[in-house]
Amino acid sequence: MPKIRKAQTGKMHADGEEKSLLLDGTLVPFLFFRKHVRNLNARIRWDGRLLVSAPYTCPYREVERFLQANAARLLSSLRKRDEQKRETTLAFENGERIPILGVPHTLILREGTPASVCMEDGCLTVTCSQKAGKDGARTLLAAWLADAAKKEVGAICHEICSEFFSDLFPYPTVRFRKMTASYGNCRKDKGIITFNLRLIYAPRNAIAYVVMHELVHMLHPDHSSRFYAALSARMPDHRERKRLLRDIPLRNDPFL
Repeated sequence: MPKIRKAQTGKMHADGEEKSLLLDGTLVPFLFFRKHVRNLNARIRWDGRLLVSAPYTCPYREVERFLQANAARLLSSLRKRDEQKRETTLAFENGERIPILGVPHTLILREGTPASVCMEDGCLTVTCSQKAGKDGARTLLAAWLADAAKKEVGAICHEICSEFFSDLFPYPTVRFRKMTASYGNCRKDKGIITFNLRLIYAPRNAIAYVVMHELVHMLHPDHSSRFYAALSARMPDHRERKRLLRDIPLRNDPFL
């Protein structure tokens, strides 16, 4: 049996306590939580992070034993997730398939004027002068994707807020930015919701899940049972919709 390496403890933050443990010769970082639960649990989050939770009364030595006993399964799951991330890494080459609202489009780079981006018949054509070069074409596409994200996500946010929340709170201030670890966040105290520009790659029903999730945070700014009850009441299939977000390139996107 491999020697158990004591977990390295990092800072505490909203996502849990950063730790790591040597599993079958591989040092595995994870986020550790103490919760009001009965059993130990380990799972791989959508972004590839290992999450480990334990009851408050469970000794940490038992957590280490649990992870060691499940090392093969956890390492296999982590490797598969890493492979999925590599497969969804986007480059910037002719013929690349780029998902726009969940539908793959073929990237076509053309020299010419005026500079433009056109999405038609399953193709995403970027036209840019020879002088501007590839960097200019990349900048042009990034601006187009950002504008498309603001338009699509903004429209979905208006629709959901009008249908489910118009009598509960004023329409929030909606902002957009690049994010590498989340799809959105909510500042209930300031009435601000911020969405990830990279949601432009997701199907509309997955975007609707993110929007609903953040709007429910305007009622419950945590992930308590009340939050999930409110989310489920308004979107019963939210778990299925969330799974559609797994292949969105949050970290490996060269455009946004």
